[in-house]
Parts: sequence; C-alpha cells; structure tokens
Amino acid sequence: MPIPRESSSGADHKAKTRLERLLLNLEQAWNRGDAEAYAAFFTEDAIYVSRGGAVWERREEIRRQLTVAFSGPLRYTILHFRAWRIRFLTDKIAIVYTAMDIVNPWNNALSTQMLASLVCDLAYDDWRVTSAHATDRT
Repeated sequence: MPIPRESSSGADHKAKTRLERLLLNLEQAWNRGDAEAYAAFFTEDAIYVSRGGAVWERREEIRRQLTVAFSGPLRYTILHFRAWRIRFLTDKIAIVYTAMDIVNPWNNALSTQMLASLVCDLAYDDWRVTSAHATDRT
C-alpha cells in the first residue's frame, strides 16, 4: 500500500520540524535499545496500543514493557519513522501519521512494516507523545 503524502498547509513549519525531531529522538533511543530514553519522550499518562493490541498505560509501563522487549524479540532491531502527515488540532496538540518500519538485521522475515498514529502534546516548549497506536501495514 503506498503511503500518502502530506498536502501543503499553513501549519507552523517550526513546530513540524520539532515534531520530526521527536520522531528522530524516538528512533535513536529505540536503535540503542534504551527503553528509559524511549519512554521519556512520552507523557506521564501516555497510552500505547501495540500492533498486536496490547495496551500499555502510563510512561512507566511503556518503559517496563520495552525493557522486556529490547532484551528479547526486539533486541538489536532498527526503528525508522517516515511522517507523511502532521495535523495540528491546536497549537499545542498534533497528530503525527507515520509509516514505521522495524528491521531485524539478522532475519528479514522478522522485520515488520506498520502505520502509527501519534497524538503529541506540547508542554513547557517540548513535544511529547501522549497516545500512540500502531497497526500492520498491508
């Protein structure tokens, strides 16, 4: 399925750039296998719905679940986001639609492609993920 591209809009370019930086920071933390750093980019009351339907509530649960995953099935995997639309609901709330690839460098059959929707919240001049939902891409 081709990924749609964002249409041009009047949304603030600086805010989009900072949201794209948030995605890059998430990638870097994941690619280091650093669950603590990855979870730090989520709000304290965040909710994460995995592609398999697991629901992780709160930053601490996200960190705990990723610690287990990074020591097991997601160990050494590489995450890459490609944002294709950023929609601002307000100047402090944005939805980021992204393609999300998780690559297993030793077994391509275990690699996966997903779509993810991230609701992001701007607090104290810093974007954080408050809700994330991933699903398989077909």
